Amino acid sequence: SCILVFAGAVLSACGPDHEQAIRDSLTQELDSIKNLDEAFVADLESASGVSALEEFGIDPKEFFTSYLSGFDYTIDEVAVDGETASATVTLTAKSYTELNDAIQSNLDALVSDDSLYTLSEEEVYAKIGQTVMDTIDGLSPVQTEPITITYELIDSTWTPTEESQAAIDEALMTS
Repeated sequence: SCILVFAGAVLSACGPDHEQAIRDSLTQELDSIKNLDEAFVADLESASGVSALEEFGIDPKEFFTSYLSGFDYTIDEVAVDGETASATVTLTAKSYTELNDAIQSNLDALVSDDSLYTLSEEEVYAKIGQTVMDTIDGLSPVQTEPITITYELIDSTWTPTEESQAAIDEALMTS
């Protein structure tokens, strides 16, 4: 019975596995992107300015689904130091910079097509929308530079800092 008491004391002294708790939290967050979770996509769709896509015949849900297709991630390292922690994450996503460059190039080519001038305004907008969607669909995901997500232990729960959410957003929108 002394061995059981000693073993119980050692296990409880170790406490929760903080590293695993952080990995689980990150996995849950990033899986919502990877699996194109409906709530996540709905949040994107409700963002300011997104409704302008519809003017070009682009369904916002289809836009974000296409842009995020192929998204993946690896949690490279988690380091816990008292009540703070950091996790290094590498994302694989379509490059926003490459997307902008490709859209601009494809729209420039579209504008130089003389047949565009024979179309109605509605048809031109639809053609622009189709060009944008074809461009997104044609992109391949690329690996981003690793980003660091910081956590704080608040009321026994590991919580990412506001700056960390901004780091994920920035990596997705500036890669």
